[in-house]
Amino acid sequence: MPAHIGIFERLKVPLATLYQFTPTAGGAAMRSTGFVTPAEIWRSRVKDASSRDKRLDTYISYRKWLDKFDPALAGKKRAAGDDQVRMTPVAADEWDHYLKAGTVFDTAVKTVLDRNEGWRIDFVTRKSDRHALKRIEIKQGKGHMSITLWSHDGSANGRLFD
Repeated sequence: MPAHIGIFERLKVPLATLYQFTPTAGGAAMRSTGFVTPAEIWRSRVKDASSRDKRLDTYISYRKWLDKFDPALAGKKRAAGDDQVRMTPVAADEWDHYLKAGTVFDTAVKTVLDRNEGWRIDFVTRKSDRHALKRIEIKQGKGHMSITLWSHDGSANGRLFD
């Protein structure tokens, strides 16, 4: 379940379609560029939601991306030429128990990705803060459901690997 479109986002599609016909300045501005169909509005919502996902299929890329959320990096200043974006760090206990390199969780993810069986890791960030990790999911293939491995909210912590 990559970043999803919530009920309020779904309600905005018909409302935005109707807004084009209002006699307001915003409605007039939308009409001046041409009418926008509900399908175009929906595609923009889907594009926005998918932009919050980072999909990786190798352990090296997984580890490199996850290390950006290391709490130890939070207070450090970046060196000159360091173009790495600093993400909002996860809680230190979550990092030490699950996300740090060498934990049982990390070893299990490494084992799955090293098998090259088509598994893919999805990092989903928060809608309100695109630099904060919301959950980590794993998925195999295109039609299969995602499995939540780790969640910031604690809904999956420890259930799969303890």
